[in-house]
Amino acid sequence: MGDNMDLPIICPVCRAPLTWGERRVTCPADHTFDIAREGYVNLYRTSRRRSNQPGDTRNMLLARRAFLDAGWYAPLSDRLNACVQDFTQVEAPASDTWQVADIGCGEGYYLGRLMQALR
Repeated sequence: MGDNMDLPIICPVCRAPLTWGERRVTCPADHTFDIAREGYVNLYRTSRRRSNQPGDTRNMLLARRAFLDAGWYAPLSDRLNACVQDFTQVEAPASDTWQVADIGCGEGYYLGRLMQALR
């Protein structure tokens, strides 16, 4: 995504539109959300103000990645990809631009596989 691109999602704090920057996503009220080096943005707000780990730990992320890389969810992902491919080719072939929000799906496993399938 390019600089200053408006995202079709809102700030979870104030409900204002979010804008994509070089290293973070922000809203007009200056609520900021860092872009991880992997390219995702976590909009999760911890209820524990001083928590060092408001979300998943590194070990949890590594375990999830190992599980997904083992292929357990690949058949589900393949079916979802086929549905999206059918939609983009049959239901809405005139559009050449798509925006997809991978919300609450962990680390982007399904979106990554979808992007590969659509190439």
